Parts: sequence; C-alpha cells; structure tokens
Amino acid sequence: MTEFESNFEVNDDIVLLQSLWRTEFHSPEILPYQEELVENVKELLDSQQGMIDEKIEQGLESEYFTITIYQMDLDRVRYSLNKYLRVRLQKIEDQMDVIIATPEYMDRLSLAERLFVTKLNSLHNDIFDDTILRRLTDPNAQQIVQTGDDRYKHALPNMEKFVFVRFQDDVTRMYISEDRYQDFSQGSIAVLRYKVVKDYLLEGRAQLI
Repeated sequence: MTEFESNFEVNDDIVLLQSLWRTEFHSPEILPYQEELVENVKELLDSQQGMIDEKIEQGLESEYFTITIYQMDLDRVRYSLNKYLRVRLQKIEDQMDVIIATPEYMDRLSLAERLFVTKLNSLHNDIFDDTILRRLTDPNAQQIVQTGDDRYKHALPNMEKFVFVRFQDDVTRMYISEDRYQDFSQGSIAVLRYKVVKDYLLEGRAQLI
C-alpha cells in the first residue's frame, strides 16, 4: 500500500481541498469553482478506491487493519469533496436571483451549476406565477405581492459579515477601514469584514477558517 501513501496522504490537492470547502462555507458569496482541483481529487479517489478494492478481493487478513485505516482516510476526503459541492449548491439556491442577474457570479459556476441555477430559476418563476399571481384578480394585490417578495434584495450576500481569515503570504498596507491600514505576515489570523479580504481570497493570498 506504499503507492497509496505516496499518492494520497501527502497529495497537495487533498490538503488544498480541506481549506477550500471551509473558505466556501464561510464566504457570504459564491466563489470561483475550482474545476481542476475537483477533477484531480475525483480521479485520485477513483484510483485509490480501486487499489483498496483490489486488496480486499485478495483477502489478505494481515492487511485488514491497514486497509480499514486507508478506507477511513478515503471516506474523509470524499466527505470534504461532497461538502464543498453541497455548500455551493446551497448557496446557489439561497442566492439564485442575485447569481442569475450577475454575470461575474455566473462565470464563477461550473457548467453543471449554471444549468442547475438556470433551470431552478425557471421553475421558481413558473411556480410563483401559477400558484400566486394568476390566482389574484386584484391588480393592487398583485403589485403588493411582487413588491413584498423582492427576492433579489433578500438574496444579496452580506459583504459586511465578519470572517476569520488566515493569510497565505505577507500583506502590506491592507485597507481595513477609513484612514486605517494594517500589515499582516504569512500565517497570521485576523477577524475582518469580508469585503476587506474578498480580493485576497480571489487571488489565493488568504483563506477563511
């Protein structure tokens, strides 16, 4: 199982995946989909699962404990990958109207996610029209419903949210607030408003924890 150890336990993509889903989870807005990393992890999972299944079929009792440990590690990585994808889908559902209306956000989605949000938006509009608006004969009542619903404002991400951030490299004269700048060294942790660290996240110079 040495090949498993060298290809799986110390793989850089696995390490990055752990921080990736945490950053996505704590970010109030949808972040760019990391397609290359996701595909690399999927391929690695398939490869390592095949090796484990092969060992199980050989029925070597002396390796049963080792195989069990590796399977647990494999399941842990698979959980992190699924967590990352589920967090993104939940955010897409919650912020659907904003994402649909914002080209920058649409560009951050995977192809599957773009198809999902487009179909979800169409279904939502059809159901809303069929179940509510068409049943209201009073034009004033329709106007009240449409104004009160205001889904777009409700779906706006809270860019003022405070987040825990760890810096991946040195940052000098970072804008914090009016007339306030601060330096941060690599590895330092701070609590800041999301809008302040947003660009550093997108550049890969920081991560949320």
